[in-house]
Amino acid sequence: MIRSRKPQLVMVLILAWLCSPVLSAEPNEADIESKFEVSSEEQKWLIGKGSTESGRGPIRPSHVAVLFIRPSRNFPDFESPVVMKSILSTSAGKLLSQSQVALLSTGHACISRLGRFGETVPNHYHFRLYAVSENDARNLPEAFLQVLTNQAHANAQPNRERLLEFKEKISETKAKIPEAQAKAQAALSKIAELKKTLHYPSADEAKKTISELNKILVMTDVEIAGIQAKIREIKNYKSYKIVTEKAHLAALEQMLSEQNIELVAALAKKKAAAAAREEAERFCRLEEASKLPYYLEQKLRQYESILQRYEKVLEEPDMIPPELFQNKVTIYPVRAED
Repeated sequence: MIRSRKPQLVMVLILAWLCSPVLSAEPNEADIESKFEVSSEEQKWLIGKGSTESGRGPIRPSHVAVLFIRPSRNFPDFESPVVMKSILSTSAGKLLSQSQVALLSTGHACISRLGRFGETVPNHYHFRLYAVSENDARNLPEAFLQVLTNQAHANAQPNRERLLEFKEKISETKAKIPEAQAKAQAALSKIAELKKTLHYPSADEAKKTISELNKILVMTDVEIAGIQAKIREIKNYKSYKIVTEKAHLAALEQMLSEQNIELVAALAKKKAAAAAREEAERFCRLEEASKLPYYLEQKLRQYESILQRYEKVLEEPDMIPPELFQNKVTIYPVRAED
C-alpha cells in the first residue's frame, strides 16, 4: 500500500523554516500568562469537530493540553504550513522540541477543535493540543494563543488607526467651533449693514452678480485693448507721416482726444466693476463665515458617526484577542492504545 507523502513534505518545509531566518515573526507578540494544571486522568487521542474520531499517525502524543477560549471567531487553518510557521515563529513556538515539530507536521492530529461553540463550556470553544512531552504541552498552548492574539491585533490595527484619526478630527473640529461662532456673529452684523446698500439678498444672488461682473470685466479688458491699439496707431501715424494740411492734423488730434476719452471711460467702467465684484465677494465670504458653525457641527456629527462604526468593528470577535476560560490550561496524559 502506498502512503501519502504530504506529511513528510510539510515536515521538510517546517524544518527548513527552523533552520533559516524567520520571515514572519510577529513584531508585537503578546505576553500571555496562563495557569497550568496537570491531571493524571488519561485521555483519548481525539481529533475533528465531532469529538469521536481517533487520532493516528507515525508519531503518538504523550500529553494533551485542554483549553477553552472565547469569543467566537474565524480560526486560521491549523493544517496550513503558513499557520504552522506562525506558531513556530512565536517565542513559545521556538521552544518546542524537534519531535513536537514533527508531530505538528501531521496537521489536524496535533491541534484539534472539538464540538460546536459552547458545546462543552458555554460561549467557549473546546481545543485539544497534543504534545510529545509535558514541556511541549506547556509551550504549544502559549504559541497557539500568541498566534491568535497576534492575528486579532493585525485585524484590529487598521481600524484602530482610523479610530485614532477620527478622534483627532473630532477634537480639532470641536476646537474650531467656538471661534467660528464668534466670527459668525460678527459676520451677521456686517451682512446686515451691507444689505442696506447692496442689491442681492443672499450669497447665491451675490455669486450670480460675481459671474456677470466677471463677464463685464473680460469684455472691458477687450474694449480697453482695442482703444489702446487705436491710440498707438494714431500716434504712429502722426510721427511717420508729414502732415502738411492743418485740417488733417486737427482731425488726428480730434481722433486722439476722442480715444483718450473712451479709454478713461472704459478704465472707469473696469474699476467700478472690479469694486462691485469685490463687494459681492466680501458678501459671500461673510455669508460663509456666518454658516461655518453649522458646517462644522454637521462635520462633527459625521465624524462621530464614523467613529461609532469603527468602535463597533473593534468589538467584533476577530478583532479581540482570545480569552482563556479561567485563564487555565489542563494537561492530561494521553492513553496509549494499540
